[in-house]
Amino acid sequence: MLVRVDSGHDDSKFIKLCEEKGVNYIIARNRRQEKDFEYVRYVKQIAEPVIYKEEPNERHYRCVIDEKKPSNYRNDRVQCIYDISEKILDKDGNKINYITDPNDPNFGHEKNFEYKIASYWTNI
Repeated sequence: MLVRVDSGHDDSKFIKLCEEKGVNYIIARNRRQEKDFEYVRYVKQIAEPVIYKEEPNERHYRCVIDEKKPSNYRNDRVQCIYDISEKILDKDGNKINYITDPNDPNFGHEKNFEYKIASYWTNI
């Protein structure tokens, strides 16, 4: 069985109950007072960007952060997954496509970004 729940269920008691019952889970994390920019920088350093053809103006970075565990519950099966999407915007705030050709003189010089950050607890 697999349950997927929102961040209202990200406490260690719920995670422990799932583990005890042998239930697989994906639980949206409430990042509470974490500083988003720190995780954006960290995840972008360790994860390779993925650009989907359906979303050519968006890069996705996904990784597992092993050292992150729920408070009051330590279990090696619990993983923290970060999913960050990065959109590039023009000066008017419109989404534009990433330049993927390294020979293009503008490659790597994008300026305005918009980020969406999601984080999950999982045992799968």
